[in-house]
Amino acid sequence: MTNSFDSNSFDSLPPQMAAAVMRGDLATFFRMVVWRVLKPHERLLWAPFMDLLCAYLQAVAEGKINRLIITVPPRFGKSLVGSVALPAYFLGHNPAAEVMAISYSHELARQFGELTRRVMASPEYQALFNVRLVSNKASPMLLKTTEGGSRRATSIDGSATGMGAHLMVFDDPQKPGEMLSDAIRRSTNSAYENTFISRQNDPRNVRIVIIMQRTHEEDFVGHVLSLGGGDGWTVVNLPAIAEADETWTYNTFLGQHTWVRKEGESLHPERFPVEEL
Repeated sequence: MTNSFDSNSFDSLPPQMAAAVMRGDLATFFRMVVWRVLKPHERLLWAPFMDLLCAYLQAVAEGKINRLIITVPPRFGKSLVGSVALPAYFLGHNPAAEVMAISYSHELARQFGELTRRVMASPEYQALFNVRLVSNKASPMLLKTTEGGSRRATSIDGSATGMGAHLMVFDDPQKPGEMLSDAIRRSTNSAYENTFISRQNDPRNVRIVIIMQRTHEEDFVGHVLSLGGGDGWTVVNLPAIAEADETWTYNTFLGQHTWVRKEGESLHPERFPVEEL
């Protein structure tokens, strides 16, 4: 069974029903709020793997998964979902929570913070959630809610002093072009346990998401999985071209869905045909 979501049909729903779905389903929130706020004149080319990503990230937001690794190629929308939609959605439901978003550079972290601010300050978002930002003009590196929550942005080699987190999102914590350097890998890998893990507000319940492309066996994901043998981590690996037949089952507001991907198929055929890949 495939997801039968249709935006035209969704727009015809009674307002209260539509709002309830957007509040309760991350994929719908992304499609109907985040995308429309940030890219109002650009058509969204959706694909089944995006429903899958949103379903796993929603499980994190709901506390059903506490440790999630998603490995996916660049330019497949992972950052808008992981660094923008997820923090905004999480704070919508937990306005007093602290979110930390980590990227490989200060500028990238700032960019994602600015996009999150645009979403949370939008009328569309505020019509769904009661949470409000203290200031719509504050630095995108620190977005504070009137309920005491926050979204803090930093780079993997930046300072985490004074930061705490209920949700930590590592989105491309390592720059792909630098992963052949042993010294850079060691430096960024060590930051995980030496700097950021100590920032957990509640080690038993903190939720950690790592979403990135794999570039080396000893990259950030490889390092994290080597700690304790990778116990406790849910791993979703989605190569650009399927290396084997895959069957994924996930839940959405429409019910349970199954996505079957055959060996050799593109992850997003409409945007990246196999011939181009």
